[in-house]
Amino acid sequence: MFPFNKFQPQRTLTQEPSFFLLLRVIIAFSVILLWLTYVYFLVVQILTDHPVIELAYRFEELIEAPDMEICAEGTMLEFRDCLIEYPDDRSHTYTNCAREDGTLYITQGEYQTDNMYCYLFSGNGTLFYGNTTDGIWKIVIYYTMIDINYEDSDINEIASIDAQLLDPNSNSWEDNLKVRNKLDEAVIKDINLQGSAFAGLNNYSTIIKFKQNTYRSIAQNDLKSYFGFAGQYDETIIMPSTITYHPLKRNPKFNKKRFSGDLSIEVATYIHEIYTERRIRTLLNSLGVAGGIIGFFAAFYYFLFGDKRIKPWGFMHRIFSSQIEQSTNDKLVLSSDEQAETYERRLIYLEGLISDFILNTQPLKKVKKTLVGEENSIY
Repeated sequence: MFPFNKFQPQRTLTQEPSFFLLLRVIIAFSVILLWLTYVYFLVVQILTDHPVIELAYRFEELIEAPDMEICAEGTMLEFRDCLIEYPDDRSHTYTNCAREDGTLYITQGEYQTDNMYCYLFSGNGTLFYGNTTDGIWKIVIYYTMIDINYEDSDINEIASIDAQLLDPNSNSWEDNLKVRNKLDEAVIKDINLQGSAFAGLNNYSTIIKFKQNTYRSIAQNDLKSYFGFAGQYDETIIMPSTITYHPLKRNPKFNKKRFSGDLSIEVATYIHEIYTERRIRTLLNSLGVAGGIIGFFAAFYYFLFGDKRIKPWGFMHRIFSSQIEQSTNDKLVLSSDEQAETYERRLIYLEGLISDFILNTQPLKKVKKTLVGEENSIY
């Protein structure tokens, strides 16, 4: 249909009055400015994005036994036995918590104060909970508070010790604490403040059931995550636990060895909870949104001013139709010579259009030549 536009007064940019051109420029500039402002807003959102947490579950067949820090105030501790029980009802007792090779499961800390004594239980990567041939069921540590007088009945409160579980791959005793992000910093503060510590009471059995949670934090300066791809993560393991207490039964065995109490460490669940950070606003997402906004602004602009080829007149043309029509009519008032030239161009175009799209004009040209020849022969 485009060729037939030659026969219509084309309403184009050159036929619009100057005030209308100025209006086009102002609105176009405003639209571009709004789009750039929105792009800036998207960039700020990307840089200040707070990742969301996705929760996933993984079943573990084996879970490494955690390290445990044990501290007592005002008394040293003796660890008489470490009992390891297996799922098939087997058990093995390590006297003084010493392995067959003479190394100890529990070591005393080097940094002690006059009134505080701390110890660390560590499996050194040899103890794993699990329902397998090599897996264990629970670990029981029997301890004695040396400087507690059991015959003294005037003690107003129960003597106790403090303990907390530590990730074997990251604890302050091994000097392998890493501060890679704010989560690591919070975990270290919790360890130092003993926010997850629990008490072991005199003449009580303390049962600790723990589970393993992993927090995967986006590594600092990881550019892949800003583009929306899977990047690098820093993993931090946290072991929340539940504590229950049971009074110890008075029997000759305990009276003879003078146990103050025991700590029983068990797994609460083999379902491993994994918390992973995900960015909501990424560069690829923002490009998609920015492209959608471009389409919206373009549609708004075409609604106001139309499309030159598809729909030349828009909403603004209809509002200012009288001024535009007047400007168009003024430009269509031509002199007789200009009108003749215009008609000639249109006739030439019409002839070309008929010959190209409608019918073959060669026979007509031959007839014309024949008629002209006959007329010449007559005269």
